[in-house]
Amino acid sequence: MKILFILLITCLSIYSQEVSIDLNIKIGQSNNYNILVKNVQDINGNQTSNNTIYNVSHKLVESSTDGLYFSWRINNYEISKDIKGVSRELEKLNEGLEIKYYTTPNGIYKSIDNWDEILNFYQKKLEKIEADFWGDEDAKSFVQSIKKNLLTPEKLSEYLLTELMLFHNFYGARLELNNEEVNTLKIQDEYLSIEIPIINRALIKKDKSNYVLEINESIDQMRANQIINDFTKKENIEKISYSNLQNFLYSYNSRFEIVDIQYSKNVIINNQKMSKFVQISLSN
Repeated sequence: MKILFILLITCLSIYSQEVSIDLNIKIGQSNNYNILVKNVQDINGNQTSNNTIYNVSHKLVESSTDGLYFSWRINNYEISKDIKGVSRELEKLNEGLEIKYYTTPNGIYKSIDNWDEILNFYQKKLEKIEADFWGDEDAKSFVQSIKKNLLTPEKLSEYLLTELMLFHNFYGARLELNNEEVNTLKIQDEYLSIEIPIINRALIKKDKSNYVLEINESIDQMRANQIINDFTKKENIEKISYSNLQNFLYSYNSRFEIVDIQYSKNVIINNQKMSKFVQISLSN
């Protein structure tokens, strides 16, 4: 997801004036979104699925010539009964979290304001989970992994922006309809822990009264193969066959409020196939 948000933020200024989107939010106005996440995962034919429902309260706190100041609260998680134990607690890790952040006057993200509060929130949450599942080595391992991979400024920033940028990457933007943007860049791959070259294609279209943004990310396979071969030689491991394809589909209403997000991912490592589909539905 990280590459999606970087792409959208950096490309907004070069779009044409075909479509203009305004940020019409009043100071003190709070918008509440009910979010339904449908998650389906398939690993070599073994399929699992679950639904998560939660509520987001989004409020404009201040407005000035320098920009806007927002509050973003996450509450009321409803987790699938199939998710139990420590996995259930980690699934609702964000419950009760408030993110305070600044944007430009047009609503493009600038910075998070309450880093200390957020860090303290996660530290306390994870400490409580550790205490509640004391003696469970698997639970301890899960929590330690999250602490290592989340509680740093870089990782935490990326994690929180995944939430925030879904709702802010188009405010004030000028977009060109039916004009595909193609970018090539590298991202840190979560499976191999090396940088992989990615071809990113983004296209926004009009569908009746709605707008649809489709983003496809695929590996630049020839360049990636050379990088992976060099990696396996350096690490003295067997040669790896690897592909990774991600697709994002965003639907917006005529006011450019997001109403639906679909995300799919297909990964093949040697002969192991993994696929994931997530649908997020929003309602005020």
